[in-house]
Amino acid sequence: MLVGKFVVAYVPTCQEKEYYLACACEEIYAPPSAYFSLFGLSVKASFLRGVLDNIGIEPQVERIGKYKSAGDQLARRTMSDENYEMLTALLDNIYTNWLDKVSSAKGCTMKLLKMI
Repeated sequence: MLVGKFVVAYVPTCQEKEYYLACACEEIYAPPSAYFSLFGLSVKASFLRGVLDNIGIEPQVERIGKYKSAGDQLARRTMSDENYEMLTALLDNIYTNWLDKVSSAKGCTMKLLKMI
């Protein structure tokens, strides 16, 4: 934050990342046509095994541990339980950090912010 400077955010569209950055400002402005979409965080995973099967390619992936999932996008058609558990824990941690920072910037509790 700049010392002695007044910082204002302007958000014509606002999702979690834009709101997170805007909370560092003293004021947030949005036009009447602004679109706010604060639904939480998500993750997407792509799996190519079906496509590779269709073109006759069989990937050879060696898995070293159950939480080592880098090769899953080539070797699997869906997400493994371990990968799901790992990504859920990661998202929970990131979202808790997001709630903590936004609630402290806005002067409210995390519990109140979750209810909004």
